[in-house]
This record gives sequence, C-alpha cells and structure tokens, in this order.
Amino acid sequence: MTHLPFRAVLACLTVLALSGHAQAQSQIPVVQAASVQTLGLVQNGEGIRSQGTTDLYRASLHLSQPASSMEQMLGSGGAKRLELRMMHAATSDELGKLFTRGIEKNNRRQEMSRLIPGLIRMGEIFSQHKRLNAGDVLTIDWVPQQGTVISIKGVAQGAAIPDPAFFGSLLSIWLGNDPVDNELKSRLLGKSRT
Repeated sequence: MTHLPFRAVLACLTVLALSGHAQAQSQIPVVQAASVQTLGLVQNGEGIRSQGTTDLYRASLHLSQPASSMEQMLGSGGAKRLELRMMHAATSDELGKLFTRGIEKNNRRQEMSRLIPGLIRMGEIFSQHKRLNAGDVLTIDWVPQQGTVISIKGVAQGAAIPDPAFFGSLLSIWLGNDPVDNELKSRLLGKSRT
C-alpha cells in the first residue's frame, strides 16, 4: 500500500475545494463582520510583513486581554482578531500557499488531519476571492460560542468554523514556534514597538 505525502493530500483537498465546493458557498447569505469595538477588543500589537523591499501587509492583533505569547493568547477567554491589511496585491493562490506552508510548519502531522475541514473552507474562501488588492482587509476572528470567522473586505465568509484548534493553527502562522516573520511576531505580541 502506497502512502501519499501529507502535502499531496492537502493539495488534492484544496483543488476539490476550489473546483466544486465554491458553488455551495454562493448560497450562504452575506453577513457583515463584527467590528473590533463590537467584540470589545483592544490592539495588542501590530507590524508590517515585508518580503525583500516589498511591504506585503500590515498585521494587527486585537485581544480582550493583553498577551505576550501565543499560549497566553489562546488560553485567555474572549474574542480575538488578527487583521491583515494588504499593502501589495496578492493572488488567492499565493495567499493559500503561504497559509498552508505556515500551518504545516507550526503544527504536528498528527494534528493536521483534524484541521482538514477548516483548510478546505479556507480553499473555498480563496477560490471566491481571486485577488486581494492594496487596501483590502482580511480578518481572522475567534468569536466565543461560534468559532473562527474569516472576513474579507468587511464581509464574513460563510459560517464560523467551530473547532478551536483551527483558529490556533491559523494564528500559528504568525505567532507559532516557526512564524512567517520573527520581528512581526514580537510586534504582534507587544514585545517590540520601535
């Protein structure tokens, strides 16, 4: 029996999400994303993600209680938000690959199978938004008793993803042990404000 590498399985699932499941998503009503004020959040930290000389996006972390580590943030109650304000255009394919790579780097292989429903949902969202332009905003919210709510341009993208592990896996891209940018991680956690 041949075992497929996890990355190949994940790629197949993403293709499925991009091809067929997007039609079902079009039947979900449009819901406006909650504001930071509505969720009762304050900014914990912010920073810019750059690649070479290009500023890609400004990230900001909003929490109900200050946190200086990912563990502290996930362990605290209340709502949470990571906001990505695009400073440079990016295709959904580019973003999808970055998200997938970041999740794989920060989560054990055994945990990845549990994340598949959320990853499929992310693929569906990115399939509907082929491109994010400078000024567009993507938010990842944890809403208690609901789950992870992903919004683009202020519009929630379908139903919440209820598994708390999925929210943690997404935030691990920026706040995990192997973050996309160590300086950005420090800034989001309020450790570096220079």
